[in-house]
Amino acid sequence: MRRRVLISLLGVANLLGAGALSADPDEPARPSERLDFGSRRPALLHAPRKPGQPAPLVVFLHGMCALPEYECPVFEPGTRSAWLLCPPGPVACGASGAMWTGDANKLIKAITASSEAASAEHGAAIAAEPRTLIGYSMGATAALRIALKQPGTFQRLMIVNASVSVSAADLRRAQVTRIAFVAGERDRSAGKLKQSAQRLAKAGLDAQFFALAKTGHYFDARSAGLLTVPLTWLVSAKTRP
Repeated sequence: MRRRVLISLLGVANLLGAGALSADPDEPARPSERLDFGSRRPALLHAPRKPGQPAPLVVFLHGMCALPEYECPVFEPGTRSAWLLCPPGPVACGASGAMWTGDANKLIKAITASSEAASAEHGAAIAAEPRTLIGYSMGATAALRIALKQPGTFQRLMIVNASVSVSAADLRRAQVTRIAFVAGERDRSAGKLKQSAQRLAKAGLDAQFFALAKTGHYFDARSAGLLTVPLTWLVSAKTRP
């Protein structure tokens, strides 16, 4: 169990290598741009694979005591039609890690500052909508809090490996039009997240649950490829009428 936790905290990018994270082994990962937005560590920004029309923005919040470079690479292959922004949490954890915890206004400030830094660099190339917020583990708890506190800011939401619950009424008030719940089949949150997706879909929301094979609270060599399906569904333009 301890080894599995370390896979998440030390970073799948370091343990597996960039090639193992690519959904298409013949297509290299996009290079990341480092954005200074007043934090003690920079955010990472991946541009869309094909420039041209304005592309949507996807913001990813990492897990406990991690950093963007540890887990952001797992979400890179499935977001190649979008901008992928991965800021560090605003609360220090140990000598080098960070966390998405504490006052909601502080969390929102960190996301806003990094998003504004991206917009300052790339302007109209980043589409105003839809905007997607993804959180893994502790980052998922923060993502839900942020989305509910900022109605209309994020239209799409993904919760990964976090035992959280939200009502259809709260999501509608937050103007979240699509929500994906993702968990490893052996993660403790899987059952609850699957039930949440079913409950919200029954209430008329565009909600789905996606399983990450027989994994627990960690990512492995299959995770990046398996995440391309829920990420493509989440970011795509078509929504339930």
